[in-house]
Amino acid sequence: MKTNRVLVMGDVHGGFKAMKHVLEVANFDYNNDTLICLGDVVDGWSESKEVIDELLKITNLIYLLGNHDEWALEYYSGEFVINGKVVINENWFYQGGKETIDSLGDYYTQDPKYLEFLKTGKFYHTIEKEDGLLIFAHANIPNRMFNMDKLVMTGKSEEFIWERYLIQEAARMRNTWKTVDTRFKEIYLGHSGVGYLMPIEEHQWKPQKMTNVWAMDTNAAYSGKVSLLDIDTKELFQSDFVCRYYPNERGRNGESYNEYLKRQQ
Repeated sequence: MKTNRVLVMGDVHGGFKAMKHVLEVANFDYNNDTLICLGDVVDGWSESKEVIDELLKITNLIYLLGNHDEWALEYYSGEFVINGKVVINENWFYQGGKETIDSLGDYYTQDPKYLEFLKTGKFYHTIEKEDGLLIFAHANIPNRMFNMDKLVMTGKSEEFIWERYLIQEAARMRNTWKTVDTRFKEIYLGHSGVGYLMPIEEHQWKPQKMTNVWAMDTNAAYSGKVSLLDIDTKELFQSDFVCRYYPNERGRNGESYNEYLKRQQ
C-alpha cells in the first residue's frame, strides 16, 4: 500500500512548465500526497497564473509566502494605489513583477482568485516527528530572541521572507557544525539560491543540506531548476533548467536561452 508522502518544493518564479514536469516525474498524487511550497511562486517567467492554478488542484497544499509573493500581494491588494492611481513598486516590477502582471492581469483586470490565493500564504509551518521538529519557511527562521507567534500575529514578515542570516550561517559552517539551531531537527528554506551560497562544483544545481538546514532554492528564477524533495526518504526530483522550457524569454536573466545559444555559435 502506498504511503502518502510529504514533499517540499523550492522557488518556482512563474516557471509552470518546469513545476508541472517535476510533479509528473515524482508521480505526485494530487489527492493524497502533501506539497509544502516554500513560496516565490510568481515573478520571473511568464506563467504565474498557471502555477497558481496548478497549486489550487492539490488537496493537501501548504503554501508559504515568499517575498515576491508579498510584493504581488501588496500590488493586487491596492497598497500601491495613491490618490486613486496605481503606483507600481519598481523594485518588484523589474525583478519579475512585469511578467506577473502580464500573466495575472493588472490591478484593474485581475481575477480575485489569485489575490485570495496569495492571502493564504503562511510565514512558517512545522511538522513534529518522533525524533524532532521540522520547520519550513521561505527565507529564514527567527532566532531565539524573537517570539515567532507574535511576529506572525503582528504581520512582521521580514524575518520569515526576507532575511538570510540563518542560511548564510549554515552555508559558512556547512563543513564544521551539525546544527545552527538546536530547536529543530531540520530547517527547510528557499529564497537564497544554492548558486548564491556556494560554488557550482559543490551544489550542481541540487538542494543542499548544510548543518541542519536544507537550501531548497535551486535558482529557478535564473539559470537553475525547480526541485522537489521527499522529506522522509530524501528522494530528489528535479526539472530541467527552467530557461529551456521558455527559450525565448529572458525571465530575470540578461538574455534568453536562445540568445545564449546564438552567442555561443
